[in-house]
Amino acid sequence: MPELETSILGLPEEAAVQAGDYVEIDGPGGSRRLAVSAIGGGGSGGGGALVLSVAIPAGAETVVVEFPSPLGAAPDGILCSITKPQGGDSIWANPVAESITVAGFTAALSGAPAIAGHILVCQILSNGGGAGTVAIPAGAETVVVEFPSPLGAAPDGILCSITKPQGGDSIWANPVAGSITAAGFTADLSGAPAIAGHILVYQLL
Repeated sequence: MPELETSILGLPEEAAVQAGDYVEIDGPGGSRRLAVSAIGGGGSGGGGALVLSVAIPAGAETVVVEFPSPLGAAPDGILCSITKPQGGDSIWANPVAESITVAGFTAALSGAPAIAGHILVCQILSNGGGAGTVAIPAGAETVVVEFPSPLGAAPDGILCSITKPQGGDSIWANPVAGSITAAGFTADLSGAPAIAGHILVYQLL
């Protein structure tokens, strides 16, 4: 019996299946209706995106993330966040640009956690559906993001992460609340990168 797909990602919005809907499949024994929670689609909340979490060992300086199955193409962007245990270290993660493939990627940590219990959480994005990327010039202290087309209203929130090149700087970005409009936003960087190759990755909420 052929192996069946267990998930469908990246379908256009009009092809998305919402909670409470069903998929009808024709087979040798007739039609079958399968109840679903959600399949595909890509609203501004990142629906259909792949979300992964990886435990970070104490003392680790990097985290290798392997996708459950190879993607059709390397992702356009990766959002990363770290959940820490009580008493843990306040650190962040930067995906390393050269490591990103269809099979996974490596994230560099801003510091090695002293204890176990930290978790790397990442969301794999494709441009569109509220997600995008912007190149950061060397020496920049802020990044101005212009949406491909104006939204109907300013987004409720924005998630940001920075992908760095090999040998780049471990920095992060904060969207500036007063700058967020239907046309774009400005993000302040924690430090000016010394070299080019850093990328701001964002997801609108």
